[in-house]
Amino acid sequence: PYIASCYLIRKDVVADENTRPSYSSESEDPDMAFASSLRSKSVFMYASNRLGFGHLVNAESFPTTHASNELWELERNRYDWELRYLHPNYSKSLEEDFKAPQPCPDVYWFPIFTERFCDEFVYEAETFGKWSD
Repeated sequence: PYIASCYLIRKDVVADENTRPSYSSESEDPDMAFASSLRSKSVFMYASNRLGFGHLVNAESFPTTHASNELWELERNRYDWELRYLHPNYSKSLEEDFKAPQPCPDVYWFPIFTERFCDEFVYEAETFGKWSD
């Protein structure tokens, strides 16, 4: 299999002319030429998910017309959106044995959103000028 998109390469692989990868090929795209070049030079490629080196953000078509633009990024940048706006204990309320506290009859209390989400949501609605049609 080929690895594509983002690479973390040891400096000595690139510095050594015998193992330096090539990106050019008449029959392959640059990412496939890169992988083929390393494989032909016996440079082992592997993917690791044991350490986090960050993540890629989709900045394409980022909205700039809202009061709180990041509120609208759920579909394009879900990971960041969930970290920013879902309450850290939200998943506990989904567990089968979870008993939601009841501050009064027929009212259940469980965390869904962070205070940041609530503040930005209210600010967004107030900036828009109305809460509904």
